[in-house]
Formats: sequence, C-alpha cells, structure tokens
Amino acid sequence: MSKSTLALINEIKTENQDFEFYPTTTDMLQCIEKNIKSREVHGLSNSATNFINDICTVAFNIGYDTEGMQRAEDFKWESNKKKLFMFKNHSSGETEELFEVKAFKNGNLHIKLRPSFICKLNVEFGRLKGWLKTKEEASSELGMGIEEVNGAFKSNFQIPTSSALRLIAA
Repeated sequence: MSKSTLALINEIKTENQDFEFYPTTTDMLQCIEKNIKSREVHGLSNSATNFINDICTVAFNIGYDTEGMQRAEDFKWESNKKKLFMFKNHSSGETEELFEVKAFKNGNLHIKLRPSFICKLNVEFGRLKGWLKTKEEASSELGMGIEEVNGAFKSNFQIPTSSALRLIAA
C-alpha cells in the first residue's frame, strides 16, 4: 500500500534526513504524482478550474446567460486542446461562443474572450471603480464607439433595494 506524501516526509524527518527533500525513489515519485493528480479535475488543476468558472460567473453577472452551460469540470482537458465556453444569446435564440481556453502541461492557460465580453468587462470595471462616470466618458477613455458602450454601461446584475430587503428578511 502506498504512503501519503505527508507520511513519507514524516518518515524522512524521523530519520533526520529532511535537510532537503528530493524525491529519489519510485515510491516517493508515485506518491507525489498521486497527490498532484488528486488536486486536478479531469486534467486541470483546481485553481485553473475555479478561475475558468469564475470567468463564467462574471460573464453571467454582466449579462451573458451561462446558466446550464458547460463549466471547466465538464471537459476532459488535454494540453494545447481548445475548449469552448458558450452562452445563450436571447436576442438571436442561439447558443454562441463566449470564450475559448487552451490549457498546457506547465499550468498556463491561454484564454481568448469574445470582444463584446471584453468591452462589457472593461466598461463595468471602470464604472464600478469610479474611473468612468458616464457612457460618454467610457467611450472616450476606452476608445470605443458610444453604441458599443451603451450596451455595456451598467450591465452588471443588480438587486433592487426592495428585493434586497426581502432577501434579508428571509
């Protein structure tokens, strides 16, 4: 039966051999590999999975309906293989691409976002930080057309005060 990484390290410490830890035996390497893989979801680290899912949540909060769409843990991840994340476009009735992700063995993620998503993200971030006060200011500062900014300004999900009070009471 294989030992856990912690059990191996404690054994090494007990034998006063913990000056520097270099995995040198097959048992050590297999133990560490198992430990690393236990932190993965279908070939993707937990932190990368959470990061990608956070992008989906942010997209939902600024008007992209990602509810019921695939999340990072729904894919089998392979290095340098593109995965598409979609949203429901209620204007067209179609499911469309929101962003794509390629994951690599070294832990890097390459993410390509839909241009309208980037626009909304930048406009809303600037507005929420207090850097952009009006649509006209956002258009000027970000070098975007006013039409483009119109759909992005105040596009984040907001709970009206009347509903918020009911949520608190519940």
